[in-house]
This record gives sequence, C-alpha cells and structure tokens, in this order.
Amino acid sequence: MDPAGLPDSKRRYQAVFARSGVSAIDLTTVLDGVDRPIYFDGAHTNELGARIVGNAIYRDIRPQLEQLAGR
Repeated sequence: MDPAGLPDSKRRYQAVFARSGVSAIDLTTVLDGVDRPIYFDGAHTNELGARIVGNAIYRDIRPQLEQLAGR
C-alpha cells in the first residue's frame, strides 16, 4: 500500500461509513505500536493481529453484551 494514497482512502471510507447508518468501531490504530510481526493485507492478519483486533472489538461491545445478559 502506498502511504501517499492513505488520505484519499480515508476520505472514501469515511464517506461509506457516513452513508451506512451503522455505528462502527474505529480500529485504525489498534495495531500501532505492536512490536511483533503482524501479517496484514487489506483484510487479513495473522493470529496475533486477529487477537489484537478481536480484543479491541470486545472492549467496545462488552457493555452492550453485559446489558443483554442482564448484568
């Protein structure tokens, strides 16, 4: 991925999000600062990357899950 294209990609994704009408979780920085190798392409990571992303999603949705579970 050419870093020069990031601002344009960001604008396009933000436009899609704005039209979607859903509440999204911003994961754009969850892999920042990881000091071990993470395979990453446009949609995939290795096991470590998946664990980091999954934990970030869980932290975000945990309050809703607890509410659904009656806690």
